[in-house]
Amino acid sequence: MDYPAYGVYRHFKGNYYKLLYVAKDSETLEEKAVYKALYGEGGVWVRPLAMFTESVERDGVTLPRFQYICRDESELKLLRKQDELPEGKIRMWFFGTGSGTQPRAGRHHVSFAVEMPNGVYWFDAGEFGSYMAHIMGLDLLKIRSIFISHCHMDHVGGLGNLLWNIRKLTQGKNAKGLPVGGNVDVFVPVKSTYDGLMQLLSNTEGNFKCDYTHTYHPVNEGLLYESPADDFRVYAKLNTHLDTATSYSYIIEAGGKRIVFSGDFNFTDMSYIMPEDGCDLFMCETGHNKPLDICEKIRNDKMNVKRLFLFHNGPRVMDDIEGTEKILRENFSGEWKICEDATTYIF
Repeated sequence: MDYPAYGVYRHFKGNYYKLLYVAKDSETLEEKAVYKALYGEGGVWVRPLAMFTESVERDGVTLPRFQYICRDESELKLLRKQDELPEGKIRMWFFGTGSGTQPRAGRHHVSFAVEMPNGVYWFDAGEFGSYMAHIMGLDLLKIRSIFISHCHMDHVGGLGNLLWNIRKLTQGKNAKGLPVGGNVDVFVPVKSTYDGLMQLLSNTEGNFKCDYTHTYHPVNEGLLYESPADDFRVYAKLNTHLDTATSYSYIIEAGGKRIVFSGDFNFTDMSYIMPEDGCDLFMCETGHNKPLDICEKIRNDKMNVKRLFLFHNGPRVMDDIEGTEKILRENFSGEWKICEDATTYIF
């Protein structure tokens, strides 16, 4: 038989256990699961392996008696630290916050998501995003749509892996169901990039056959997407980062709040991508723009920006965190943040 992976499991009644060993009874040679409770006094238990791996029926639903969750207690701690989303709030998840420079410890390429009550909406797909999201405790099967700002590798390099990991969670004995709505909408400015990724995925396990659908959408200016399940909309604004007219900034309206995600952009685009009445949060990239210039533009043009989060941060910020914080303190009157990987923000 296939042996279960060692690690942390959730019992169908809700408690967590760690599978320590698969052992054999010295008298009967029956295989046993040896596992430890991760609550209370941490008692160690033994039961037949076949019983440990079987499915049970509860409330008319068939599910594993023990569901594999993660490798160890440290990962479980990360998974469990995320509280339920408070009513009327949205949660921002930051998976990668670095620019497309040479690899840098603790900083991965751009990727973030907006969590709403009935879905998750994913923006850009740096190389580490889907792994980080899963380890942080985000349910990838709640993703309804994915938006790519432009097709440079530091923004799209992890898209194939993201789609692959979503499928992986729907497969095998540890399957967790299907994506919410049975479909994932994917918005990519260059269709050949999407087609190439899907061709690559078709050569992986099972030829990437899925029990749900992916729907490709081009990116054009104006209202791009309106969620069927949440108070959530995305508008696209063409910027001049690329001379091929395939780079976009996004205006995100979520639960009555407005977020402007600059994507990669030229400083001269800033007035165009910012709505006339401002935003609750401006996620502004600093890989190509200087923090002081950004702050002065907001102040001099009287842009109504309540929060300024620096994102897609390159050496000018990362090599001088203290200096950048000083610039923000002295030149921006609202809430500010230099975004970091593996963090969340609720507002």
